[in-house]
Amino acid sequence: MDADFGGDAYFRSVDFSGFAYFESANFTGNATFCSTEFNKVYFIGATFTSVSLNGSEFNQMRVEWSALKDALSADGLTYIKLIKNFRGIEQFEDADAAYYQYRRLSQASKKWSFSKLGDVLIWVTCGYGVKPHYTIGLALAHIPHFKTLKRIY
Repeated sequence: MDADFGGDAYFRSVDFSGFAYFESANFTGNATFCSTEFNKVYFIGATFTSVSLNGSEFNQMRVEWSALKDALSADGLTYIKLIKNFRGIEQFEDADAAYYQYRRLSQASKKWSFSKLGDVLIWVTCGYGVKPHYTIGLALAHIPHFKTLKRIY
């Protein structure tokens, strides 16, 4: 707790079988937790410049999405585990934000195809189902068009 990692911190393939407390830790370099196994890990109040969770396993991770959002490097499976983790500990807004970022990154890596076109459509119309205000904004933007069509017919 309250540790200051002034350079890079490598915890690659480490097994934290009990509780791992990194609360209020400050990671100013690269924090690498690739292929690391956690039972329960606490990153509450931690700050990251860059954090890699590729291939990590965890039963429960306590962290705010805002701490990971701009610093996270993770594979798709780790994103899915993180999203499920947030839902399991009732951090629903964090789960939605992590899902949205996961889908945007996934979409960006796809080649143009019907699948990518469908992803773009889902993104624009409803923000992958987690940004309902996209749908409302889209509907409001089209109201003037519906009035014009009504006058024509």
